[in-house]
Amino acid sequence: MTDLQAFEDWLVDQNKAAKTIRNSLGDLRRIQQAGEIRTRDDIRLWIRHNRLNGMLNVTLNHYLRTINLVCEMLKWEKFPYAREVKNMKIKTVTEEERDRIFSSFRGYEGKRDKAIAALIFGCGLRIGEAWNIQLQDFAGDVLRVRGKNEKVRDVWIPPEVQKALDEYRKTRLPTDENYLFTSRNGRMKYEYFRQRMSRVAARSGVRFHNHMARHTFATKLLKDGVSIVSVSKLLGHASVKETAVYEHLDVQDAFKEVKRTRKGPFFLAEVVK
Repeated sequence: MTDLQAFEDWLVDQNKAAKTIRNSLGDLRRIQQAGEIRTRDDIRLWIRHNRLNGMLNVTLNHYLRTINLVCEMLKWEKFPYAREVKNMKIKTVTEEERDRIFSSFRGYEGKRDKAIAALIFGCGLRIGEAWNIQLQDFAGDVLRVRGKNEKVRDVWIPPEVQKALDEYRKTRLPTDENYLFTSRNGRMKYEYFRQRMSRVAARSGVRFHNHMARHTFATKLLKDGVSIVSVSKLLGHASVKETAVYEHLDVQDAFKEVKRTRKGPFFLAEVVK
C-alpha cells in the first residue's frame, strides 16, 4: 500500500496535527501486521475480514479514517464509512459457554491457547496486545500492555490468569528470547496467533470471536459495579465514550443495580412519610 516513511512525509506536507500523524502511523502499522497490503482490493479484503470477525463499526471507522488518508495520498477512491448504530447490543459469552471453552484445551497447544484465552477473557486484552507481550512485560501480578497508537498501560493479572500463564511457561518453546508466545519457528506469526481462537471456537462448539472475550470482560466488570472510568483505563480506551458502548444492561440488570445501592434507608425516607 505504502511505506510508513512516505506516509509520514505526506502527512507532514499536508500540515496534519502531530497527534493525527502519530495515530495514523500507528493505525497503518497495525493494518499491515495482517499481511502485505498493496492494492485497494487488499484493503477491501481487510475490511471484509474484520467485519466477519466482529469488529465494531466505531472501531472500523477509526481505521477507515487512516485508510482514506492513504487513499487520498495515492489518489485512490476512498472507502465509505460504516454506519454506527447507537445503543447496539454487544455480544458476550455466557458463563456456560466460557466453561465449555476453557474445558476444551488439550496438550501443548492447548496450554498455549488457554493462556491466550485467559488474557483476553481475564484481562480484556485486544488480540494484538496479547500477541505483542514480551517476557520483560511482567512484574509480579502486573502486566505492561502496548495498546493502540503505541500507548502503554498496566493491567492486573488475576490469579486464574496467572495460573494459565504459569502452566504455559512450563511447556513454552524457547525459540524466541523476547516474546511470550512462540512456535517451533520462533515468535508466533500474527495471523496464525489471531486464528487460534477460531480453532478453539470450532473445538468447543461455542461461536465467538476474539473481541467477544473483551466485550465479556468489560460487561462483567460494569455489571459487578466497577466504575466506567476504571473499566475504560483497563481497556486502554482514549475516552469513556468508547467504553459506554458496553453499558447495555437490560431492565432487570438495572433493577438489581438500583437495589444494590439501596441497602440502607431509602433516600427519600425522611421526606416521604
